[in-house]
Amino acid sequence: MRVACWLRLSRADIVWAGAILLAALLIHLPTALGQEESEQALLASQAADYRNEAAKTIVDLQQFRHSESIAVEGSGNRSGRATLINLSPQINTWFLLTFDWDAPHGHLTYHLENPSPGIKPFT
Repeated sequence: MRVACWLRLSRADIVWAGAILLAALLIHLPTALGQEESEQALLASQAADYRNEAAKTIVDLQQFRHSESIAVEGSGNRSGRATLINLSPQINTWFLLTFDWDAPHGHLTYHLENPSPGIKPFT
């Protein structure tokens, strides 16, 4: 798996990102009744946004994307949110892992690539 970023990361930062990614993958398991209906509503909303004639980001252009978010705590008692976005669940190759920390310059995004999507599915 390749991680592309424009910042220098320490080994601890990379380990932390891997732990967050693992936690995000674990919460993907169904945890409540009605999850399928809410997922269908989300997909319908994403499809409507996709059809809307407006400027779109690369993420907005991925109509069938799937995302999971969890609250996280980092070093120095900082808190925030980690979000894992599967850009195309049918293909299962490209992911975005985003950290939004409650601090200045607290938004980090990593592009993750699954080199063997048929053998090692993330979702």
